[in-house]
Amino acid sequence: MALLNTPGTSILQSGMLSETNELVHGFSTKLLGNMGRENKHSTQKIADITGFPQERIIRFHQIHGNRIVSINNTSTRIIEQCDGAVTASVGILLVITTADCAPVLFLDPCTKLVGIAHAGWRGTYKGIIATMITKMIEMGSKTEDICLVIGPHIAGCCYIVSAKRAKLFTSMCKDPLTVNKLDGKIHLDLGRAICEQAMKAGIQSSHIENTLTCTNCREDQFFSYRREQGKLSGKMIAYIGWKKE
Repeated sequence: MALLNTPGTSILQSGMLSETNELVHGFSTKLLGNMGRENKHSTQKIADITGFPQERIIRFHQIHGNRIVSINNTSTRIIEQCDGAVTASVGILLVITTADCAPVLFLDPCTKLVGIAHAGWRGTYKGIIATMITKMIEMGSKTEDICLVIGPHIAGCCYIVSAKRAKLFTSMCKDPLTVNKLDGKIHLDLGRAICEQAMKAGIQSSHIENTLTCTNCREDQFFSYRREQGKLSGKMIAYIGWKKE
């Protein structure tokens, strides 16, 4: 995943998604500042960076669930009780916030469907990735055409979990590296769990891009709920949408 430098900001972009014309996407870093909805200027900043007007930027009241909605042309700017969405509409930008949870972007270049999901451990365990893929198939996608990108999140090196949480994932995942013991502590690799869930749903491994950048390790680049012990100084955004021609 390559870092693109926009004056005064920092945005990470996917090499795979960057090959698609007219697609706007990105993952912000700490250098962009706090992009949480509590920052009343954040949506305007998103508009400035992406070129989408504020009224076409869709954000979410995220609840660590697995609810995915489909969006057409809408005047609703905040979707309540929701952790992701899919759309084929041109001129709509889908935006989520994260600070250790994994932001996941979806693209089907054939149907022009794009999606976004906020995948923490709860949402991943509840099947948010499979739910998104099912929704895209219902809207006309074929699994062989869907690509997904897992953005910066707390990685297995730093994500220490309880035995109870680890058991949930060992029962769900076949990949033995999803849960590891290191120095007597249990580590969860959320990215691996997401990849496995996507492949179980029929996505080709070559269509999955998983950044190995850890939000907890890289204090210079990312906010981290775990590192800041719940006293967050900010959040990052992930976004995806089609430009108007």
